[in-house]
Amino acid sequence: MRCDALAGERWRPALAPDVAVELLALAHQRVQPANVRWYTADDGAYAACLPPQAGADCGHVLHTYQPQVHRMWGWSDSTARRETCVPA
Repeated sequence: MRCDALAGERWRPALAPDVAVELLALAHQRVQPANVRWYTADDGAYAACLPPQAGADCGHVLHTYQPQVHRMWGWSDSTARRETCVPA
């Protein structure tokens, strides 16, 4: 699967976390958590892979979220992994 390739070996497939809506909002994504492929890492981080039909601009995009203090999460667009888009 293309999301698995973007995620790499660090990430394991997971169910959507309880905070899925909040995590997607951090990445400025308005998609339903059920339309996203979720991953988790050993350090408690989550990743959300959005396929094009779920709102990714071009190709699949993997957004990662790092746990912070007091139940906060960190996200940065610079850490998102994107497939290279080929012009039609």
